[in-house]
Formats: sequence, C-alpha cells, structure tokens
Amino acid sequence: MVQRRKQGETSERLRILSIRLAYIFVALTIVISVVFFILSRDSTAATLQAQQNQTETAIMLLKDKASSIFLLKKRIALASSILKSRKNYDVLLSSTLSGLGADTRVDTYSITSKTISVTASSSNLSSLNSWLDTLKTQTNPKGLFSKLSIDNFILDTKSGLYSLSITVTFL
Repeated sequence: MVQRRKQGETSERLRILSIRLAYIFVALTIVISVVFFILSRDSTAATLQAQQNQTETAIMLLKDKASSIFLLKKRIALASSILKSRKNYDVLLSSTLSGLGADTRVDTYSITSKTISVTASSSNLSSLNSWLDTLKTQTNPKGLFSKLSIDNFILDTKSGLYSLSITVTFL
C-alpha cells in the first residue's frame, strides 16, 4: 500500500507537473503570439506610412497638374472671349485698301478700336477718285463702315502727286 501510495503521489506529482508545464507552454505560446502580432503590426504601420507618403506625393503632383490645367483653361477662355469681341481687322483693312489702283501708294495708315485712317498718294487723280467711290459703296448700314471722312486732300505741285487722307469708322 505504501508503494501504491508512493506510486499515487508520484502520479499526482507528475500530473501537477504536466499541468504546470501545460500552463507554461500556453503562457509561452500567448507571449510569442503577442510578440509576433506586435512585430507584424509595426511592419504594417511602416508599410502604411510608406503608402501614405506615396499617396501624398501623388496628390501633390496631381494638384500641380490640375492647377496648371485650370490656368490654361482660364487663359484659353479669356483669349477666346477677346477674339470673339475683337473686330476682324485684316478684313477691314483689306476692304479699306481694296479700291486702290496700281499707281496709288499708301503713305500711312493707323488702326484704332473704332477707326482706320489711311493716307494714299497718286499722280492720277482718277485713281484716288475710284478708291473713294469704292469706300463710299462700303459705307452704309449694311456695309462694313458706318462713316467715311475725308481728313485732308493735298496737291504737291513739285512732284505732281495728289495725297488723300481718309478715316473710316467701323459699324
């Protein structure tokens, strides 16, 4: 019986020892799991920080591009509105000079927002007269010009040149 008792005590000690070892292994497993979790979380935080930095950089680049595109669109819209409101000066100038003869030369011309002033000279008075007639036909409510003014008419007796200065006002 003593032996049985000793054997029972020994088996009881072994059982307690095995329970303690089981607790120790469970505790060790928990500690190791927590350590691995913390370590993996820290590397995830670093990865997330790197991704955040990349995203912020991409947003900054896109913001710069978007602001450049916005400024370009604004400038194009402004230029378009200016071009729409602007007179077609090349057509107006060519219409003004269309009746000039081959023997007539343009001495000066100036363009403002509402008028074109031209001084032309010729040795042939009929060339200046036909130019003036052409301008008169274009000066009416349906033409290009609303008003035709003769500013100056000069005859240079030494050179035999007639000089005519006119101003036309746009519609």
